[in-house]
Amino acid sequence: MNDPRAPWRLTRRQFAAGLAASGVAASGLAPAARADSMPEALSCRIFRAGRQVGTAAYQFMRQDGVLTVDLAVELRVKLGFITLFHYKHHNQEQWRGDRLVWFSARTDRNGEPGFANARWNGKGLMVQGSGTRPYLAPPNALGTSYWNFRTVNAPLIDSQNGRMLQVRIADIGPSHAPRADGPAVPATLYDMSGDIRLNLWYAAEHLAGLEYFAHDGSVLKYEMG
Repeated sequence: MNDPRAPWRLTRRQFAAGLAASGVAASGLAPAARADSMPEALSCRIFRAGRQVGTAAYQFMRQDGVLTVDLAVELRVKLGFITLFHYKHHNQEQWRGDRLVWFSARTDRNGEPGFANARWNGKGLMVQGSGTRPYLAPPNALGTSYWNFRTVNAPLIDSQNGRMLQVRIADIGPSHAPRADGPAVPATLYDMSGDIRLNLWYAAEHLAGLEYFAHDGSVLKYEMG
């Protein structure tokens, strides 16, 4: 737990506290969200400065012991009829039990393409991406789809370009995740900093909300519903 090359790790006490606050049995390790506990879909509305600018949609499909997760994100920031920023991201990943065995993602950021692919080879995830040379990621690494509670205690691969992210995650504690379709829901809040700056809310094992702090100072809020 004290690997100096892994600033993303929490102490056992910090992580157990987060699990307890989320209502998940604490064993010192984060469980993957169980396939049989996932809904068929999760949907988010994306807001910037109080205005909806996009959507994010997760689909969960189970077949022959494999959980396939499909994520589609699209947002567009406009000034009148002029599009200032357009972002489109599609990511698909497959799980066998508690292990991520494959993912493939494509991104279009204002016309600039990016990609990331990863496949389990028995030792870890072999990663290729538009922003990196091929490399072997740690066996417990995850892409940045964020739906799985294990995100808070895993090395993270940027699904936009394949790079390993250097991040730190702090357990802020019990909070409430804003929803687009109703009252905020109880959840545990985690703060991610370093290569990427996020607030992540998890209710039990599932993502309940997200805030992304962009380099230009704007905040994108992903609210369920």
